[in-house]
Parts: sequence; structure tokens; C-alpha cells
Amino acid sequence: MKLSKFKLSVCTLFTLSITATHAYELSDIVDTSNGQIQGVAESSLIRFQGIPYAEAPIGVRRWEAPVEKRKLDAVYYAGNLANTCATTTNLGGFSKISDSEDCLYLNVYVPKNVSLDKNQKAPVLFWIPGGGLQTGSANEYDPQYFIDKGIIVVTINYRLGPFGFFYNPSTANKDAAFINLGLMDQQAALKWVNKNIESFGGDAKNITIFGESAGGQSVLANIFSPLSKNLFQKAIAASGSYHADLKNVADAKQVTHTIAQKLNCVGDAAAVSACLKSKPTEQFLTPDISSLFNDGFFIDNTTLNKSFYQSIESNEFNVSSMINGFNTDEGSFFAGVIENSLGRKMNYDDYVGSLIGLYGKNTQKHIIKNKKPNASTDYTQAFSEDLGKYKFVCPTIKFNDLFSKKVALYSYEFADKSAPQYIKPISIAYGAYHTGELAYLFKNFRGANGSLTKLNPSQAELSKTMVNYWANFIKTGNPNGDALVNWAQYQNNAKNTLLFKTDGAKLIQEHSSNRSCPK
Repeated sequence: MKLSKFKLSVCTLFTLSITATHAYELSDIVDTSNGQIQGVAESSLIRFQGIPYAEAPIGVRRWEAPVEKRKLDAVYYAGNLANTCATTTNLGGFSKISDSEDCLYLNVYVPKNVSLDKNQKAPVLFWIPGGGLQTGSANEYDPQYFIDKGIIVVTINYRLGPFGFFYNPSTANKDAAFINLGLMDQQAALKWVNKNIESFGGDAKNITIFGESAGGQSVLANIFSPLSKNLFQKAIAASGSYHADLKNVADAKQVTHTIAQKLNCVGDAAAVSACLKSKPTEQFLTPDISSLFNDGFFIDNTTLNKSFYQSIESNEFNVSSMINGFNTDEGSFFAGVIENSLGRKMNYDDYVGSLIGLYGKNTQKHIIKNKKPNASTDYTQAFSEDLGKYKFVCPTIKFNDLFSKKVALYSYEFADKSAPQYIKPISIAYGAYHTGELAYLFKNFRGANGSLTKLNPSQAELSKTMVNYWANFIKTGNPNGDALVNWAQYQNNAKNTLLFKTDGAKLIQEHSSNRSCPK
């Protein structure tokens, strides 16, 4: 670690997940590519929060590729959490609402023992938060479990919704465009980490990217993006294998055209772009505009040239090993968001409309073609089961079937149906819901402002087991280790999947529920 010998003692208010008063010391100063940075040393870690990795994408930089942060004039105090990127929803309390476009910041958490050994190259976990590419923040994840394993943790913000996945007509030619700006932000943050992490005691040649939900989808996008080549070595995707059929430039153009009409922006490409850039942030966060941004990544011929499946077939990917999995009851989280919004149970119209909105036009073909209104049907439960199956579980199985032919792939299913809930109760049980595993990997996770429910003793043991597997993989590319059930690689003829329940980890060859997925 490149450090200047400068240290002070102070008292302050610091928060990761829970606000509390701590006595702490300022860290040694770290020399980085864009200036000197000073963090805060605590008992088990040194935290560097709110580090700018790119210039603020505001004004003329809105909808432009991220620009490397200019050199800082003075020592930058990295002891405070920074803005979250502008969001269109909180997903039922998953993340906080924000209206800030000045948000391209990251946090670096360094184990205390790593900071004391300047020659040690610690493995690096690069966390990409989820939230449907519409919400999510680097600031809501306590890295302590991984810190305790000697792993440096980096958490990042990236542009979301209408600011992160938008066709800017002034930056496009007929073949390619800047659309996946949020993905480009992730890549800019990865470049910053590659350039600077050794100054924090990390190993730039041992970086694992990890994300959940849209963060997991971001992991897949980085695996298959030519612009992410050589920026990381391993990957973990949780509940991220969906939207395999990516939209294209024409689809993105249509969204921009619709928004331009709504905001009275007319003229040639440059005029429309300038007009849209002049509009205040809040005009893009209204429901009629934000609802246009729920389709994930685009094949823009800049960051992504083809679908994930096509990239697998053509051997165009950036890892040799990965962990990929899902939760047993993925759909219940989204049923909760909808039912709590409605203030009642879902009916047939809610069921059909929500599935089409969240899953896409193929819903009619795969899910509801034989479904008719029925007074005895629990449509909240039906929505939960069908969304989870078709949006998460089946795409994950299909992805694993294909990608396991190319790389060392480890499949899992999180199945603790008693997982602590941070979201409001609904008419059905949440079970092993979407995001439910996060509390087992990030200490005290409770979303943006949900109630904190501690893990019970059996859940705490499951948490230790999961963290051990994850930490082993982050360090070596193989999750197995002493005193752990052997996690065999997934193969087409042996669909090995590690099932995580409170009675321990168990290797199975079929998933815990009978899932008949479309071919």
C-alpha cells in the first residue's frame, strides 16, 4: 500500500447500516491516480467512502460516456458516504429514493491487517448493487463478513433508469450508440480499481465481480461485454439470469422519441439532445417516463454486440469460473411490491398486467395462454410462482446448461423459507424471496429502511457457511474448502446445485421444486 505517514485522532458520527458514534483515527494517506485520499481507520477495517471515480455526469455530460476524474488538488477526505444515483422507485423499501445525478462514487473497505502489510496482495470483491437498474446504492451493504476473511470490498454507484440506459441521439451513428451508460459506469469503476487497488493493498489480478438481481444481470453483461475484457477474473451472479433476449438500438430510439415528444424536444439529433439535457432531473423521474425503463440492457454495438447466449456460443466471454444461482421463491418479493402498492390482494387483471409488464411480450405464449379468470385462484400466489419461474429460475437453469460447457460453473439455490424480512408482510408467505439471501452475506442488511431482524442461530450458521464458500471462490476461483460439503461443478449430465437451507448445505442434482421450464 502506497501510504504517506500522516495520522490524526478525532471523533465523529459514522454510519454503514446503523448510525452510531465511534472514536476513530484518520487513515494514512493513499496515493491514487487522481490524487491523494484519506479514509478512516476503525477496529477491523479502514473505510474509504465517497471516492469519485468519474466526473459528475451532469449538464453537458448527461448521457455521455463516463469521463475519468481529474486530478484532485488537495487530500480528499473519504470518510463520508456519497450521493446515490437518481432513482425512479424504491422497490418497496429495497433502496432509498434519490434525485442526484452527481453520483459516480465508490467505497473501498480494507481489512485492518491488510493495511498493515504493504506487500500483501489481498483478493478484491467488486460489488454491483441491484435494484432493477432503476434503484440501488453502494451505501447499503456492510462488508464486515468479507472483511473478516481478508478480502478488500469495493461497492459502487452507477447511473440508473432514464439516466443510465438511454439512447442519446447526438452520440450515435447508424451502427452503434451509447445506451448502456450504467454498464459503462461499472466499467469505469473497474478501470479505477485496476489502476489503484494495489495502493490499498489489493491484487489487481484477483478481482471478483459480484452482484444480485440487476447487479447479477450487470455481472453477466460484464462477462460478455468486450469493453470489460481483462478488468476482472471471476464472477458471482445472484438472481441475475434474466432478459436473455436483449433489446436493440431501434427499441432504445423509440423510447427516446417518446420522451422527446412528452418534453416538447424537437429538431435534429443535436437539438433534441441539447433540449433533453436542459430539462431538470425530476422531469425524468415521473411515472410516465420512468415506466419506460424496465427492460435491462440493450445490444448497442458499443458495450454489447450480441445476446448473452450468442456470446456463449461464439466463445466471447471474460471469465473462466463463476458462481450462478437463484432463490426458491424469487417472485414473492415482486408480489409484495405490487400488493403493498395496491393495498389489496391481486386479481386476474393485476396478475396479467403485472406479468406482461415485468416479464415481457412472451408472457402470453409461455404463461397465461391457458389461464382464465377464476374466483378460487389466489392471483398473488400465482403471480409469485410464475414470475419467479419464468423471469429468474428457468433462465438461470438455461444459462447454466449452456455456460457450464465453457467455464467452471458452480450453481446454487438459496432455500431458507424463514429468511428475515425487511419488507412489509402480504397475504402470502415470502419464503426464500428475491434479495432474501443478502442478509446472510452482508451484515445486518435490511434494505433502505426496513426493520432489522437478526439472524437466528441456525441462520447465522448458514450465513457462515455461505460466506466461507463465497470467500474461497473470491480467493481462488474454487468455493470448496475444509469442513465444507463438496460443491461439485454444474454439468449438463449432472446438474449439481448446492442447496442452502438452515439445516446446512446439501448437493442436489435437481432443484428443490419441480420446475418445468419452456424449451
